[in-house]
Amino acid sequence: MGELKPKGLQQPGRKPKPAAIRKLDDLEAAITALLERTQEIRALLNAESTPALHAKDLLTFFAQQWQARYGTAYVPSYAKEIAALKRLVVALGPDEVAARIDRYLATDSGIYVQAFHPVALFAASVNKFGSNLNQSTMAAPPIDCRHVPACIDDQTHTKRKLQESREAAR
Repeated sequence: MGELKPKGLQQPGRKPKPAAIRKLDDLEAAITALLERTQEIRALLNAESTPALHAKDLLTFFAQQWQARYGTAYVPSYAKEIAALKRLVVALGPDEVAARIDRYLATDSGIYVQAFHPVALFAASVNKFGSNLNQSTMAAPPIDCRHVPACIDDQTHTKRKLQESREAAR
């Protein structure tokens, strides 16, 4: 007797329909979200901290540190910022994220100051503020810098080069 095939399944060697793949991806995402939520509920029942709770605490910490630096209240964008901080908590742990927030808010580098140190920029550049980084390599002058004294960063080097070219054009 022949093998029974469930209706709607593809023959071996044929590509599945794109709609079926999208539905499968959606189902996998829903299952992953459900598992994460279940783990959070279990942790709450066991009186454990969850990445989401750590993220909320870190956002409060960030807001306090930000206010201390800028002298005004930080107005968070909760959904985006909690998601970014939760991702960092899972990857690095809450203590390391807090230490990196301190280093991030203490930096006076141009782009961070111009943007007023947002959480989104912190999340995008979190690796620059790791505790295990060799600080001497971070403070190294740009590769093509021949100024004396050497420039501290690319921004300073570019300003000096532009000033020199303007003076040479006169």
